[in-house]
Amino acid sequence: TSGADAAVCWPFDGKDGPMGRPPEETCFGAKRLCSAVTGLHGENLVLAGLRDGAVLAGRIGADGDAVVKGSGGAAVTALALTPEGWLFIGCEDGLSLWLRLGG
Repeated sequence: TSGADAAVCWPFDGKDGPMGRPPEETCFGAKRLCSAVTGLHGENLVLAGLRDGAVLAGRIGADGDAVVKGSGGAAVTALALTPEGWLFIGCEDGLSLWLRLGG
């Protein structure tokens, strides 16, 4: 996914993993290159950090996305999501943010 304009998600369930199966994609728009990706285990949710500083959330195979952090600033270089819904965002210039997703 790094450097792509979509989060490409390969299925790893079953004994053969992704072999012979197509990936699912969540698109975040042309010319918005992904630099970090994370998801929440057991949920159909992908978060992508972008080179333009934005963080977007989308559902695999669904249209549209939600802005978690707007563009501007340095590229997002790290994303981590806890099972409790806390999102850590790290940027190339040293900026770091903790956000609580959902309720």
